[in-house]
Amino acid sequence: GEIEKTIPKEAAVVTIGIADEGLGLQFACEDKEMAAYLIMSLRDLKYADLADISNLSIGPGATAQDMLPSLLAMNQMNANGAYGNGTGSGLGGVVNGAVNGAINGAVNGAADALNGIGGGENAPGTGEVAPKTGASNMSITELMALAESMGIDINDLSMEEKLQLYQMYQNGELDQYIENMGGAAGTDDKPQKSMAVVGQAIKEGVITEDDVEDALDQMSEVQLDILEKYYGDTPDAKKDMKTLRKKYTDLKPRQKAIEEMLTTDRFAIYRFHKVFMEDLKRDKGKSYLYDDIADELWEKDSLLNNLISGDVDQMLKTMPELIDILTRDEKTVSATEDLMQTDKQKGNGLYYKYPYYWCVEEELQKSSKKAGTLDVDDLMGDIVTGDLNANDDELEAVVDALVEILLIDTPELKDEWEEIQGGTISKDDLLGEEEEEIVDTRIHFAVALSYKPELIEAEQYHKGLPYYAKLNKVEVE
Repeated sequence: GEIEKTIPKEAAVVTIGIADEGLGLQFACEDKEMAAYLIMSLRDLKYADLADISNLSIGPGATAQDMLPSLLAMNQMNANGAYGNGTGSGLGGVVNGAVNGAINGAVNGAADALNGIGGGENAPGTGEVAPKTGASNMSITELMALAESMGIDINDLSMEEKLQLYQMYQNGELDQYIENMGGAAGTDDKPQKSMAVVGQAIKEGVITEDDVEDALDQMSEVQLDILEKYYGDTPDAKKDMKTLRKKYTDLKPRQKAIEEMLTTDRFAIYRFHKVFMEDLKRDKGKSYLYDDIADELWEKDSLLNNLISGDVDQMLKTMPELIDILTRDEKTVSATEDLMQTDKQKGNGLYYKYPYYWCVEEELQKSSKKAGTLDVDDLMGDIVTGDLNANDDELEAVVDALVEILLIDTPELKDEWEEIQGGTISKDDLLGEEEEEIVDTRIHFAVALSYKPELIEAEQYHKGLPYYAKLNKVEVE
């Protein structure tokens, strides 16, 4: 079929997931160049749209089944008229009744026949299955990682339960859900005890600001992105994006603002990766930026590979070349601004962050050395008081992870740590430093492909059904 012809012979399909709305596919490629080529090729399918892409990972990451909830969510938002307008309620509108019976199941075993290899464990991986919704930028698989840190064994969750978990997150009911699932909320007081011990150590000077910064260096880009929403130290802009784009049209200040932001602000670089990945999912001719710069990115494939990877350190290596492309002329600068304007995550979205750098270049306000950093003092103060943002499960989970790192890394707190855990446990045991050797070192990623109406109509015609008849399952050759 069409998909088989698109996949390079050297690439392998590791797992497959099937839903009414489309397919989930997990690929393994020999290198990042092949992965980037395959992603671009999947944008040009005749009968399917590239709906979602996970991050790249060395070894198995996000599986095909992990991608399916986003297809169900997208279909539900289409039904509600919310898909694509950036203002819909997103998965908050998905009710349990829409979940039950909507997914026929995943066919991961079929991959064995295709490639002669096992599909691996159904793990959450590191991929990002980000629904196209303005309600939240937190992906389903990111939420799975946070849920695991809050006491849920995500391997015991069905796909329907994962989607339900996301719905509960959207509705602010996550704590109750976790408690009902037998998780940590309301039953496990270890996080509270750990917070109290670390808070007291901060008050007594046992844990310093340098210690906290060292602990932050051990956290993932996803976790740091969540922290920056609440503790980001970039000043508010004197003027908003809309006003700047209307009244300040000189090219040079905008070029300098993009350059400054994407070379000095790690958080902005990660946010740019996220909006770029969203742009890749858009059909040809409908992207904000990618179609304008695709040829130049492909001429220097390391640029595209690093941008897709989401690894800020890797992105920084080729950032000067990327900035040259983004700031080449009025067209590319405007397209870059159009794309950044879509990131309206409160607290640290590029819609709010970029105007600060622009205002500095227009001399509307002074620059701050704190831009692009976290307010560590404020964070430490909240750990001391335990006064975190109320009803924010993702922030609480990330701060709990930070507190645990501090507790483990502070020799003076070894006894307290062992007491909280209820026995002796080594740092190596907890952090898994004695990891098994990774056998599969290929580049993995997963995608969600949503069926286009043309395919559905063709299948309906083939089966002798009227146009309005809805199939329970669409079979793809």
